[in-house]
Amino acid sequence: ANEAAAAEVPAVNHWVNSPARSVASVLPDSHRGCQLAAEHLLARGFRRFGYVGSSGDRSRKLHLAGFEPPITARGLTVSKFDAPLRCEANAKVFAAFYNHLKQWVARLIPPVALLVALEDIALYIVQTCHELNLRIPHDVGMMTCRENPTICLQTTPTLSSIEDDNVRIGFLAAERLDHLMLGQMEGPTEPIWVEPKAIRVRGSTDAFVSEDPLVSSATRYIAQHANQAITVEDVANAVDASPRTLQLRFARHVGRPVYSEINRMRLETVKRILIDSNIPLEEVARTNGFTDVSHLVKNFRKTTGTTPGEFRKNHRASK
Repeated sequence: ANEAAAAEVPAVNHWVNSPARSVASVLPDSHRGCQLAAEHLLARGFRRFGYVGSSGDRSRKLHLAGFEPPITARGLTVSKFDAPLRCEANAKVFAAFYNHLKQWVARLIPPVALLVALEDIALYIVQTCHELNLRIPHDVGMMTCRENPTICLQTTPTLSSIEDDNVRIGFLAAERLDHLMLGQMEGPTEPIWVEPKAIRVRGSTDAFVSEDPLVSSATRYIAQHANQAITVEDVANAVDASPRTLQLRFARHVGRPVYSEINRMRLETVKRILIDSNIPLEEVARTNGFTDVSHLVKNFRKTTGTTPGEFRKNHRASK
């Protein structure tokens, strides 16, 4: 940045952790993204939260500024874990990091939701949960602050994430650079913060958790069998309760009927498939508990206001 300034070469920064302060910047709005993440996790029923980041990362302040207020407004708190910015620097550093991480996760009281700044550290948390026999998402829900399909789609379960609008960031950065080149802007101004594109809901947060053991068992059963043609009676039988008792407990703790939760989980799975694959709609319907394509389309349109085909086309176009 200093060399560009000395050579009078216009420059625009889009890296939050850049040490350069005298460069115009277009940056992802991590504050807003983490606010949306908190709202998503609260809506999933979580009441205990954690944040994993690094004090050496400038994004940490932005993440917590967005993540904590919606949670603290409900009288809840966020436990924090400070990871080394280069946790894999050498074997000694990594061993210490992983040992501390495992101890921290072991002290958390399930169900708990974690927001993880770096997706590679999320992989170590997944491994730690497996070692501690903690189920994801029912004991530990997890989201990453950045969408990286190479990582997020390859874990078991897949990882929910905040997807930045990189196309918009690139367009605005190019526009600002154009203004600098034409002499229409002098020196840096306040950064342009670009709102995230979406919360990508995947397996790591795709469940409603509850302090009620009956509701928790029922939602776990639904998550495991939503791709089948299960009924409210099937769920009630699986958790050894009457359908009426189960409906009453869902109304009290979830705020919606049992069948609505079955349908919600099915459609969340369908959305992920539509975004991330080219699987034909006939197969999507058949493998996710719908009798046929028309049944899928009817339910999808009622919930989202659009058809599965339109949903897939719109998301592919935006990518």
